[in-house]
Amino acid sequence: MNISKNKILAIATTILFIFSMTASLTLIPNAKAQSSSPVVSSYAYIAAFPSPVGVGQTVTVDMWLSRVIPGADLSNNIRWQNYKLTITSPDGTNTTQTWAVNSDPTANQDYSFVPSQTGTYTLTFDFPGQTYTWPPFMSMFGPENYLGTVYGSASAVTTVTVQQAPLSGYPTTPLPTQYWTRPIYGLNPNWYTVSSNWLGQGAPG
Repeated sequence: MNISKNKILAIATTILFIFSMTASLTLIPNAKAQSSSPVVSSYAYIAAFPSPVGVGQTVTVDMWLSRVIPGADLSNNIRWQNYKLTITSPDGTNTTQTWAVNSDPTANQDYSFVPSQTGTYTLTFDFPGQTYTWPPFMSMFGPENYLGTVYGSASAVTTVTVQQAPLSGYPTTPLPTQYWTRPIYGLNPNWYTVSSNWLGQGAPG
């Protein structure tokens, strides 16, 4: 069988073209959508009350972050981790308390202590940051995948003034003397005397 030189050249060119395409696909490096995990800013908050307070009386401390960790609820172990509270007494002594896992799915962590010195106590809440390690979950808005997301570190500071004389009674906001509207905030517990009954079902939102 006689094959012309032109046909041989065409066949060789086609084979070479196919080989080059295959080689180029094989040699292309695997590409990822992003080279590093996204970093989400975190904001820390701390509150301590009452202040002022007397020596030997209990101070309640609340610490929380600006966001709830995605997917956290009472049925799982998705939680913020490694909260740290440093209490600096007036003489400069530091006392630390850490939580390997935050038990509250709403990002809040409470603590209490009894001051033994007069003066100003400084309370520092530190969150070292955290990488999301739980698998994807299904939210009410559709499938979500936070795996590998990095939440940045954050800290917050507050102070408590301690006096020698014990605090008598709990400081509350006075009853209103002008027009007011709901909701009634938790800092106004005595307002129940002028607010009548809640007529809705369950608790007010």
